[in-house]
Amino acid sequence: MVEHNQQNIKILIIDDRPENLHFLSDLLISQGYKVQRAISGKLGLNAAFASVPDLILLDILMPEMNGYEVCQRLKNDAKTRDIPIIFISALDDVSEKVKALKLGGIDYITKPLYAGEVLARIENQLTIAKLQQQLKARNAALQEEIQERQWMENELKNRNQLIKSILHSAPVGISLRDESGKILEVNPAYCEIYGVNSSEIIGQKFPVESSIVNGKQNPQITNEGIYQTGEFPLQHPNGNQLIVDIQRGLFQQENGKSFVVTTLMDITSRKQVEDALKFRERYLSALVEVERQLLEFDGSPRCYTEILQTLGVVTRANRVYVFENHPGANGSLLMSQRAEWCAPGIHPEIDNPSLQNLSYDDFFPRWAALLSQGGIVSGIVADFPESEREILEPQDILSILILPMVAKGQFLGFIGFDNCS
Repeated sequence: MVEHNQQNIKILIIDDRPENLHFLSDLLISQGYKVQRAISGKLGLNAAFASVPDLILLDILMPEMNGYEVCQRLKNDAKTRDIPIIFISALDDVSEKVKALKLGGIDYITKPLYAGEVLARIENQLTIAKLQQQLKARNAALQEEIQERQWMENELKNRNQLIKSILHSAPVGISLRDESGKILEVNPAYCEIYGVNSSEIIGQKFPVESSIVNGKQNPQITNEGIYQTGEFPLQHPNGNQLIVDIQRGLFQQENGKSFVVTTLMDITSRKQVEDALKFRERYLSALVEVERQLLEFDGSPRCYTEILQTLGVVTRANRVYVFENHPGANGSLLMSQRAEWCAPGIHPEIDNPSLQNLSYDDFFPRWAALLSQGGIVSGIVADFPESEREILEPQDILSILILPMVAKGQFLGFIGFDNCS
């Protein structure tokens, strides 16, 4: 959960109804937010341009200038275009919500207003905005790191006369080899990457990277200068798995003999950050897409399937599905599969008759107890009770995650995520 310092967050409320202004203002001030109020669209614009807020709560139905017009003016100005805007309206029509989102709104709250819902939606949008800022900052830091590495590599290529000095002071690992591949000298960073002492490898044809770069065994050196680059995994003696970037080049001495310079850089952390940022970007995009789909949700299997596909792709699950609860003839609680999405190559179960009218009491009493209380079910299927395995194992499910669907305190069903590979 992203932490917020409410005292540093300013929220602008634009609404022509004084009672709404007082309700929202008192609610937000009680939570520690800084609040500014405007009783018309024009006054709201003046306030936003004078001192840019962190978030705007904007009523749609206002005289003279409605919320849509205010939003357009804000989005057309470079100073205010990035402010998150949550629309507030008594209009509960889907087309109005879609219009609000297309104009640049990030959320839509329908009147009458409820304190818990308002605070939850504000917190959610502030969290998304903060995560986006963090992503931009980290991407900028990665670009700076890449530029710094490229600069260092250019310096090594352009200053051959300072090779000795660079060898012992560079933050990257460097080794010098003769024409036969034997190591002549290494620097401390090189030894640290491999977890060895220089005395152990001087005079030796060491190690794997001497013969493998970009998958090529024992490449032939034919001309002077940097000639090979690549990345390869390396097992450190302490057990850590590293990812190392390698550059190799040939340099000619005045006596006609040649030597090979190899530089190594441990890029494991950078790779991990890059992978984490890519996943977080996919996750945030999926949240926005699911929110859009929920605004258009009409309860049809098609809408279910679109939402499940979005969830399945971002979580990399093999199968995602929805089961809805309904009462049996004797009053027992039953479940039936309503919708499903499967990854390529995964057998669908949507038409499996054994997944309709399943009794919680007979097969999944543990699930009913956990899910009805807001808990989750997860784990390796092989470790589950026999009655549960009887249903799950024929579907080739190896591990599973089950999340309850609860509305107004009522347990309505669940969303499931399967791993079958």
